[in-house]
Amino acid sequence: MTVSRAQKQYLDRYAEPEARDLGALRRRFGHVLTVPAYGEGRELRTALASIPAGPLGDVLTVLVVNGRVDSPQSMRDANLAMLEDLRAAGGRGVPIAQNAVVHEHPRGALLLVDRATPGRELPMRHGVGLARKIAADIALALWSEGRLASPWIHCTDADVALPTDYFEAAASNASDAALVYPFRHADATQEALEYEVSLRYYVAGLRFAGSPYAFHTIGSALAVHATAYARVRGFPKRLAAEDFYLLNKLAKVGTIRSLDGEPIHLSARTSNRTPFGTGRALERARGRERNPAALRVYHPDVFSYLGAWLQTLRALAEAGDAADSADLLAKQIGGWPCADAERLRAHLDETGAWAAARIGVKRCRNPVTRAKHLHSGFDAFRTLKLIHALRAGGLPSIPLREALPMASFVAARDDTPLAEVREQLAAAERGEARSATFGQKLRS
Repeated sequence: MTVSRAQKQYLDRYAEPEARDLGALRRRFGHVLTVPAYGEGRELRTALASIPAGPLGDVLTVLVVNGRVDSPQSMRDANLAMLEDLRAAGGRGVPIAQNAVVHEHPRGALLLVDRATPGRELPMRHGVGLARKIAADIALALWSEGRLASPWIHCTDADVALPTDYFEAAASNASDAALVYPFRHADATQEALEYEVSLRYYVAGLRFAGSPYAFHTIGSALAVHATAYARVRGFPKRLAAEDFYLLNKLAKVGTIRSLDGEPIHLSARTSNRTPFGTGRALERARGRERNPAALRVYHPDVFSYLGAWLQTLRALAEAGDAADSADLLAKQIGGWPCADAERLRAHLDETGAWAAARIGVKRCRNPVTRAKHLHSGFDAFRTLKLIHALRAGGLPSIPLREALPMASFVAARDDTPLAEVREQLAAAERGEARSATFGQKLRS
């Protein structure tokens, strides 16, 4: 297999040390699955038991048990107990590095990486992002050495149940940089149902606005192509949101394709493992029982403002530098009756989006190149920045139950059960996943 320049450069310069000492792992595998684990218990055993067979051969699961030097003692104790349980269940194993041992697994093998024992812990301010990076870097190294049949680095979490068609679903197009699996929270409480609907509401709003970043950013439901992973220099070493920032970069080098099929089942447990995310959101929801406050989401009108701006970017890409930007914005705003041109322009100036777009128009002469440049510049992060500016500037977030019937992109009434709203939004995502236009590479 030919190793791309990006892969070689990444492995030589940016890969974690664990990815550089794999010589003792001589087996060849069909698929690789990467899992970070922090303070886990029985959920991890359930997740490992749910790993399905791979159509291309044995599955290598790279499990990074991790803790930080500043982790609370309860998490340190849980990590050490987890390591003991895994070693007892997996037998003696075969050491391949100072902190990595290969154990047998019913679906292939388990590569257990110990970054939790004192002296091996992650640095302060690093967390799940670095744990994911260690595992994915190992996967990239094995792919580059020809020891994986599939180029997909599958990423999930220690509290999921994977569907039986998990690896089959990863068949893809040549331009795909990442795949996003369908998901749902298993045995969802009312709080978990609200949180899941809020995630789908946001993606539906982005899709309504015509954003090329209308996909879920959930690290437990992700597969990344090895070549694209190397091109964007891997996972950021963050305590949280590593999935958001990775996908934001991947969308600029290839397609982010949402898959149809059986969903990954996510745990609906509360957790304070990361600063935000599902577990933290449910922890806050539990707090609302003592201090009631409805879950709030972005006002539906912010997506109309976003839509007007994205439509303006498309018009700018087509018209080029000769066009009057302010005039184009005024013309596009007419198709979005909830949006006001003066307010939108003020927030575009405030966030720097207006100036960045003008620079982009001047730099690119070709309309197709301009469109790609403009939509790459106004990425998922800048999208969120504009939405937050709109929220602070007069469109405050409102309770989920109030937002759903107001949103034209959600067919819900005041009395529509949340479970029904979830199914409706999930069905819309499946429909987009089947369409020829969804998940296209950034372009006008």
